[in-house]
Amino acid sequence: MPIRAVILDFDGTIYDSSSLNNAGRRIVEIVNKCGHKIPENIYVRLKDNWGTGGTKMIADSFGLDLEIAKEIYHEWWKIDLTDPFPLIQGLKETLITLESRQIKILILTNRHRKNLTPILNHFCLARFFDFIQTMDDWAFSKPDPHTFCFVLHQLAKSGILSKECVYVGDTIMDFECTSARGLTSVSVTTGVFNEPDFVKAGQKKENIIRSIADLPEWIEKYNKTHG
Repeated sequence: MPIRAVILDFDGTIYDSSSLNNAGRRIVEIVNKCGHKIPENIYVRLKDNWGTGGTKMIADSFGLDLEIAKEIYHEWWKIDLTDPFPLIQGLKETLITLESRQIKILILTNRHRKNLTPILNHFCLARFFDFIQTMDDWAFSKPDPHTFCFVLHQLAKSGILSKECVYVGDTIMDFECTSARGLTSVSVTTGVFNEPDFVKAGQKKENIIRSIADLPEWIEKYNKTHG
């Protein structure tokens, strides 16, 4: 069946906040400023924990107490609101293309709404999305496959089946929890993971794209073989 809805991750997929050069460096700077020790292999540790949620990622990567990690994460997103990262190149063109094809566009993210909405508004993006699911909206979050139940229920109201959706994310965790839910997933390499990382995790090479800018072309190819 052809793709009728696209569910997008936010960080690293829409918003260029998930490269180790960008977000990783910023997190290290904040942790250092707060007076905590920086592990020698910190960028390896960050990559290993990427996508598990801001507080947990910081706690596990730096070996910090969860409460301390939570404070650092809050500092991270406060800076994020005053000094935002750029959008992934080609994002707006992709959203306009999907909109013109009458494909529903949704967001499913582990961010909280209060640190997502200001960024969407800053870049004038909110109008493109038919539905946005954040950590505040549902009892489950990634990597739990049940995370998708809520957003899929919203799509079902429009008569769209799960097999007519694709989830686009930038982490191994995105791929694994989407696959566990039985959904088609596309992996982008605009975060910390590259093509070999995704292939090693079991993602099909044809479902790995350079960035969201290549998504319309991927959908065209997919629809030709599944339409």
